[in-house]
Amino acid sequence: LYSAYYRSYELAEAKKCNHILMPAISTGVYRYPLNEAAEIAIKASQDFLDQSKYLNKIEFIIFGDELLSIFQKYQ
Repeated sequence: LYSAYYRSYELAEAKKCNHILMPAISTGVYRYPLNEAAEIAIKASQDFLDQSKYLNKIEFIIFGDELLSIFQKYQ
């Protein structure tokens, strides 16, 4: 999951994007554990932003209050 996020950010960086919206990968039908998914998403995002030349803002598309509160816990 980490590499899926990170690779997406690499592709955005290659296009010189400075801001992207990302879905909360695997938190729907694939039923990845929500806390773990949020922690991985935030970690991959921060790791990439720390070294990025162009990308400086990543926003997540979150469906539902439960998932929102979990993601907020890891920010």
